Amino acid sequence: MPILNLIWIAPLQMALYLYFMHVEIGSAIFVGLGIFLIAIPLNIWIAKKAEKYQTTQMQYKDHRMRIMNEILGGIRVIKLHGWENSFISNVQEIRGSEEKEMRKFAWVDVFTSLTFSMLPYLALLCSFATFIFMDEENNILTAEKA
Repeated sequence: MPILNLIWIAPLQMALYLYFMHVEIGSAIFVGLGIFLIAIPLNIWIAKKAEKYQTTQMQYKDHRMRIMNEILGGIRVIKLHGWENSFISNVQEIRGSEEKEMRKFAWVDVFTSLTFSMLPYLALLCSFATFIFMDEENNILTAEKA
């Protein structure tokens, strides 16, 4: 249910942010808005990467689970013929591939968290820097404005 609230809260927050920042620093806010707009394709690209890694990881997991079911179903035959080591190495190899994909997904997740945690601060920093450099003599950034 909290995600459902974002549908109406996020545009409202963005509109209020733009209005109040425009009152304080003028057109320099459009640099920050541009940073947010650039983040949209970045978010799409990151989501596609994450989906790819997660899909591949699930394929490895399914393959490993099928082999484990076969092993458990034929455990007596495997023990009788001494094939434990070959099956163990096969499962470990698949698990290693699965873990690689999990690590890739984890790195994408960390990058996503880092990016979207920094995004509002980066937008503000760029907006304030633009405000200052638009007219260095008249645009003085004080604590009251910031």
